[in-house]
Parts: sequence; C-alpha cells; structure tokens
Amino acid sequence: MKNRASLSERKPLKSSFEIYQSEGDVLLRLHQYDKAIEGYTNALELRPNNVHCLIQRSKCYLAESRTSESLQDVETALQIDPQSYKAIYQKAETYYYITEFEKALMYYHRGKELRPQFKPFDLGIQKSEEAINNIVGDAAHVTLTVTKQSPPTESESAKDGEFRSHVDLSNDPASDHIWKTEADKKELRRVLKEFYYDVEFMEGLLTTEELLERKTKNSNEVVALAGDAVRYLRVRSNFWRQQEPMYIRMQLTTDINPLKLKRARERRGVQAVKQVVQTLEDVTEIQRNGEHIKVIKICSKLRRFIESRKDAVFPDQDEVLADLWAFEGISEFQMGHFARAAQCFQHQYDLALKANLKEHASRSLENLGRARARLYDYRGALEAWTKRLDYDIKGVDKAWLHHEIGRSYLELKQYEEAIDHAAKARDIADHEADLEWDLNATVLIAQAHFYAGHLEEAKVYFEEAQNTAFRRGYFKAENVLAEAVAEVDSEIMHEEERMAEAEKHQRKVEMSGPMSFKGGSKVSKASAPDNAEDTAGEDLLADEAEIQSTVEEMEKTGTSSSSGSSQKDSIGNPPQEEQQMDTRSQQ
Repeated sequence: MKNRASLSERKPLKSSFEIYQSEGDVLLRLHQYDKAIEGYTNALELRPNNVHCLIQRSKCYLAESRTSESLQDVETALQIDPQSYKAIYQKAETYYYITEFEKALMYYHRGKELRPQFKPFDLGIQKSEEAINNIVGDAAHVTLTVTKQSPPTESESAKDGEFRSHVDLSNDPASDHIWKTEADKKELRRVLKEFYYDVEFMEGLLTTEELLERKTKNSNEVVALAGDAVRYLRVRSNFWRQQEPMYIRMQLTTDINPLKLKRARERRGVQAVKQVVQTLEDVTEIQRNGEHIKVIKICSKLRRFIESRKDAVFPDQDEVLADLWAFEGISEFQMGHFARAAQCFQHQYDLALKANLKEHASRSLENLGRARARLYDYRGALEAWTKRLDYDIKGVDKAWLHHEIGRSYLELKQYEEAIDHAAKARDIADHEADLEWDLNATVLIAQAHFYAGHLEEAKVYFEEAQNTAFRRGYFKAENVLAEAVAEVDSEIMHEEERMAEAEKHQRKVEMSGPMSFKGGSKVSKASAPDNAEDTAGEDLLADEAEIQSTVEEMEKTGTSSSSGSSQKDSIGNPPQEEQQMDTRSQQ
C-alpha cells in the first residue's frame, strides 16, 4: 500500500511541473511577468536544476527591473550548463541593462563563438559597441590645454569649496549638450518624463543668486546633493536614450497622430489575438491528450488576461471568450463534474446571445442539454434542446436532437410526446439513409409504446429495430432486441389470458341467475375493463372455481322436490358473490 501511495503521489508531481512550466511560458509571452515568475518558481521547486526555467525566470526578473535576481538566476543556469548559449545571451542582456557595457560585450562575443548562427549575438555586439562609443567618445577629438593660474587666496578657496559642486557641474562635458536648445530640452523631457521637473528644480536651485548670497548651515550639503542628483539624472538619460534602437527614437521624436495611435492599439490587439489563438491550439492538443485539469487552469488564466486588456483594441474578444468557456466546460464534463460543466456552457450561451454568435449559441445549447441530462434535470435539458431547434440544424444532427428530446419526454413519462419526437428522428434518419439513428429512433418508439401499454405496437417496432440491427451487423444489439420481443410476447400472452379469464368470469356470473346477472353485469362493466391488467390470475381462478361449484350444484338438484331449497340457496348466493367482486373491484 505504501508503494502504491508513493507512486500515486509522484505522478501528479511530474504533471504539475509541466503545468507550471507551460503556465510560465504562456504568461511570459503575454507580458504578465509577476505571474510568470510565480509559475517558474513553482516549477523550480519541483526541479531546481531546470536550466530553461532559470533562464525564463531571469528574463521576467529583468523585465521587472530586478537585475540582481535576474543575474543570480542566469549564473545558476551557467553553473548547471556552461555551454548554454541562451544562458550566455541572457547574462549579456542583464549586464547591458545595468550599463556594464564592457561585460555585456564580452559575453556577446563569447556567445557568438559558441553559436555563430544566433543573430541576437550580432545585434548585442553592435549595440554594446555603440553604447561604449557614445559614453567614452572618440579619443582623436579630445584636446588637452594647460593654463598657468595664480594660487587662490584663502577666502577664494573657501568660496570654491563651498560651491564646488556648482562649478563642477557647469564644467561637466558629459551632458552639456543637452541644454543648448529648446529641442534638446524637449528631448530631455521625453526621456526623463516625470523626473524632468526634478532636474529643472535642482538646476534652478544651483543657479539662483539668493542661494549663493545667503549662506546657511547646510548650504554646502544641499548644493552637493542637488548637483549629484542632476549629474546622475543626466547620465541616466543618456543611457536610456542609447538603449533605444534608432527606429524607436525616430518614432518617438515625431508628433503623435491620433490615427496612428489607434492603429498601434489595433496592432497590439491583433498581436495579442495571435498569441491567444496559438494558446488555444495548444489547449486543443492538451485536451485531446486528456489533461483536463491543465486545460481548465490555462482557460481560466487566459480569460482573466483577455478581460483585463484595456490597452488594445481586441478583435473577436467575445468569440475567444466563448471558446474558452467551451473548452473548460468540455473538460469539466469529461471529468464528471456535470454541474460545473453546465455553468460553463451557460456562460458560453449568455456570451453568444450578447455578441450574436449563432454558432456558439447552438453548440452551447447542445452541450448544456447533455450536462443537465446527466444531472437528471430532464426538464432543463428539454428547455435547452428545444431552444436549439430554433437555430439552423439539419441532417443527422437534427435526428439526434429529436431523439434526445424524445428520450427526455420518456424519462418524464410523457409517452405521446416521446413517440412524436422519436418518429421525427426516424423520418430524418430514413431520409439521410442513416441506419444507426434509424435504429435508435425505432427502439425509442418501441419503448415509449411499451411503457404506454401499447404492447402490439411495441412488438412491431422492436421487431423492426431487430431487423435493422441485423442489417447493420450489430449482433449484440440484435440479441438484446430479440429478448425485448420475447418479453413483449410474454406480456401480450399474459394480457390475453387475463382478458380471457375476465370474459369467462363474466359469462359464468351471468349464468348464475337473474339477480346475479344484474350484479354480475354491473361488476363486469365497472371492473373488468379497468382492472383487467391489475387483477391477479389466482383471484380469477378462485372466482371461477366458486362459480363452477355453484353451477354444478344447480345441475344436480334439477327439478327435484328439493328444488325450493336449492333455488333458495342459488338466489341467496349471487348477492354474496356480487359483494365479493365489488370488494375486489375496490381493492
């Protein structure tokens, strides 16, 4: 038992790793980095040395600007597999992001030697060299000048010491070009965004004459901090600008056109739809493999992602959501969770009605009826399948639908309606030359007639169904139907015997005398037709024996001298027998 338990525990762990890994991959493509990190972390708890998950989580950390964690993951991956070119590329990207361009360039070259055909290494080398040249500059253009200055006085030294940050900042060549024109200021405002106003404030703080004239206790400290902050933001703005590809810089420096903005949102929506469609194809394959729990999780996450996308024009959003509800409902149905499946199909139907998706509406009604029928909610199933008739349906599908409606009526003991819809299903199957649904519909008609008490009709249809099963080669079904025919024959025989006994009983009661004829005819008319099926054979035989003894006694007495007493007994007995028949009739 312990070994079985341990094996049962290991199987979910293996499948759980695959689930977590695929979740992370999907969410990374959808740019949901925090959730992707969670998925990869869960996967790494099961397989700590999985290089793919480490590299992918490093990408997520880098996108979230968590550079130290990104670098740690990629270094762990390289320790496990030093020849992984993807890990080398990710490490180079991380170094480039933290502005260590020399190290990034080194790893780009190292990766190119390992995998020359991998084009991102060439692009990485190019952008790293460009970033280094932009920061360091060309040495040929640098000129050094030496000037002789007189030593400063103590007062001048004190002043220079007090405001050294201001002097150093004004002579800083790294970012002096930013402030030359209004266009440069506009570009700086674009790069720094909300930080631009901080730079403007601190720049004004450093150049104001009031600060220079009014010395306070913390003037030197304030000036130093402001100067360092301005210098840092200028250098950082240069890096942010260098990090942007050239075509993005050209796009961002042009004026924003509302029409272009709308088209960009539409393109983002189309791209998102492509990703979702690809995921739906994966879900289809996963569902075919029977991994229904994984299908439900992916559908739930994708649905939340689509409903949260407000930054893109998402075409066919309602149709994609309806597909997700359908996938989830089918998986729930296959797992035996019929109540949850019914809820999913109901969501699909409501969404299809809102968006006028007729195909989704018709499919959801079919599946909703199936789920409700499995829950023994036959009235709910009838409601769904009857609505399905309002949509376009023909051929064998329509035969199936009428058959299911008839089956529901049969379960509800509404036999005439069941016969009506089963007959429609049979007519359609005959028109389509589909013997299988012809067989199903014929059996349903026979069952409805049998339960309705129409035994002769039931026998006819059971025999027709038996003949159809023989033609189709369904020998097991043929044997079952032969047993059904035999059972119906037995019921018909018993019914005929009961009717014969009832008629015989009526005739013998009529022969017992005028008074008994009156009472007997009353009983036979009142009770025989209605209770012929319910009266037991033993009761009929007992009545027959009693009547037979009375008749024999009358024959023995004849016209003898004791006829008075015999007539008295015969006249007195029929009312007692009439009383017994009335009692049986009431019973």
